[in-house]
Amino acid sequence: NKSANDGDDCFRILVADDVAMLRKGLMRSVLEVFSSFQNCPVSVTTACTAEDALRALSTNGPYDIFICDNQFAEPDDLNKISLEGNGRPQVYYKKEENKNLREAVTDFFSNEQFTIEAGDGSLAGIDALQQLVNKGIHLPHPMPIIILLSGHDIKVPEKSGIIVVQKPLKRSKFVHLIESYAQYLLESDMCAEEKNEDGKLIIVNKRGSQIFTQGVLEE
Repeated sequence: NKSANDGDDCFRILVADDVAMLRKGLMRSVLEVFSSFQNCPVSVTTACTAEDALRALSTNGPYDIFICDNQFAEPDDLNKISLEGNGRPQVYYKKEENKNLREAVTDFFSNEQFTIEAGDGSLAGIDALQQLVNKGIHLPHPMPIIILLSGHDIKVPEKSGIIVVQKPLKRSKFVHLIESYAQYLLESDMCAEEKNEDGKLIIVNKRGSQIFTQGVLEE
């Protein structure tokens, strides 16, 4: 469900990968997952390195989910934006508006922009995520749910809050993946239980967006 917090009524996702084709594939997968839900607008933003993603989290947040690759290369021949700009380009989608997803994604990637600084590409995704969960980097916004994509079997500390997923992250498995980590997200304090307006127990992330109903824990 969308969040009504922070003056923003849509579910916000940040995708970080250094390969444009993979960023595009992840964005389309996420948007297609959300295209089946009523009354749940979503926006997706991209980053080209772990460093760029950390700057996006700090200056363009809050985000509900952060999906991050592990290995990055130095950015080359990409459009640059400044931190003083009008914010990052994003794709906003709402089922009720009947937008053409393919056109929206194509338009976005024709003008994709990033913050790029000297040394970018040297920070691994896992190191960036550990900085986040260990509070080595101050975020002015609530912590998003964190997903690390890797071609290797990376081990993270128990209850770190980091979800590690082997590539590729298939669209058909996305919702099930998040649901399968419901208890883990609660135990690692990345999510919490609360009652909605109807008195039903739901699970929300730190931003206050509903992620699951409580029933997912019983399945």
